[in-house]
Amino acid sequence: MNRKDFDSLVAESRARQDKLRATKGQEYIKHNPDQLDNFKRIAKSLGLSSFTVWAIYAHKHWDAILSYIGTRVEGSEPIVGRLDDLGNYLHLLEGLLEDEGVLFDEKNPPGSMIPISKEELYNLAKIYRSEYADHDDRAIWP
Repeated sequence: MNRKDFDSLVAESRARQDKLRATKGQEYIKHNPDQLDNFKRIAKSLGLSSFTVWAIYAHKHWDAILSYIGTRVEGSEPIVGRLDDLGNYLHLLEGLLEDEGVLFDEKNPPGSMIPISKEELYNLAKIYRSEYADHDDRAIWP
């Protein structure tokens, strides 16, 4: 794909993501002015961090994308919709990092870790291992 076509693809993708964020995103916040309310509300009710809730939501889209790559069969949503959703989830993660004061600054330089408990990290690792048990992940998970 040449540069002009790629730039056009990116511009179209960003326009779709903005439209999606303006419509679908409003359903998640329940008319709360905090655009990250859904993650915080669910995290509080389940005793998790907002980062863990974000990871679960984002993982749903990532899993659908990986499935499509392997099968070329779309699920309940077109693949472009999943890509757009995941793109927006990356912006939501940046918002969570900024909101919780862990985005890079002098106290948290690039390479800093996101503050989640060891138990949450262990649970995420268990989810990852069960989802991708057919892959050889010994280099990542001893």
